[in-house]
Amino acid sequence: MNGWDWIEAGQRAAQTGRQTRPCREDGHCDAVYAENDRGGEARGIVGMVAKLAGVQLGTNPLDGNIWSPRNMMRVVEAVQKLADANANLRQAHARRNQADDKTVAALREALTHLGEVV
Repeated sequence: MNGWDWIEAGQRAAQTGRQTRPCREDGHCDAVYAENDRGGEARGIVGMVAKLAGVQLGTNPLDGNIWSPRNMMRVVEAVQKLADANANLRQAHARRNQADDKTVAALREALTHLGEVV
């Protein structure tokens, strides 16, 4: 056994309001299968985000398991780096816009003075 109590997990899932049959004596629980399906869907989404972030989960997976929490954390770390890079670019763009605003103001003032001279 892997330390997972399938009957308890099925009963817990059933108590959360999901429509399932109660667990059988042999441990088969529709709720557990449904929960496993949702986990598979979540892993699929993590895989898609990993591809977008440039992370190859299957290449040298941490803990030897593609879907281990440590290995999937690589996706979170890559997305955080992308978010940080995006924030840095936004800050640089804002600084450049402020500098451009000062330049435009200086040009406007110069043209105004030039018009007064002519």
